[in-house]
Amino acid sequence: MTAGQLFRPRGIEDGAEIRKSFKADTEAERQLAYDWQRRVLGPEELAPWPVPTRSLGELQRSVSAWAAGIWAEYSPAFEPHGPYFHALPRITILADGPAEGFCASDMHQIRLHRAITSRAIVLHELLHSVVWWDSHGPDWRGASAWLWEKIFGIPRARPLAVAAEMGLTVNALMPQVPSLRTRFLGPCACCVPVTREAAASRPEQFSKRGSRV
Repeated sequence: MTAGQLFRPRGIEDGAEIRKSFKADTEAERQLAYDWQRRVLGPEELAPWPVPTRSLGELQRSVSAWAAGIWAEYSPAFEPHGPYFHALPRITILADGPAEGFCASDMHQIRLHRAITSRAIVLHELLHSVVWWDSHGPDWRGASAWLWEKIFGIPRARPLAVAAEMGLTVNALMPQVPSLRTRFLGPCACCVPVTREAAASRPEQFSKRGSRV
């Protein structure tokens, strides 16, 4: 596969058509997703990046190397529906500004403040590039539960049980049978919301297409 093919959208329907059916999460829906994640994952997964680094560049290289291994091993399981691009998204670790995270699937970018960079958050954002159609919906939650078991050794029954307690629907057939309800393509303001004002004040961090929340 050529570099051009790696960074070309996968031949799915046109982005403009996808956006016509885009249904963004409400703040309440996002908060439920974060609460579910915190209830399932332990302090080890949520802790700051576990590999000691002496600089922002070292941290970015460490995160990107870990993410590349995850992407190479597990993203093929989501074929033929995802990920939106074949190649690993570009990951940027930031030192300035609010402690927030951001994913833009159609722009193939993940940006994280180093203060919130953990294995759980990196995986959270990677999943938005893989399950690009569902924001924090049932398919995304099902993919999370599947990968948490693979990577963190958390039995899939646990996130499913916690979701049931919280009244959340999880597609337990992911990644094999997605529902493909189009809810998402583009920016996801994860962890701490990215406001329009914040995006406008930092155009070098959030491009025009990636500033919509």
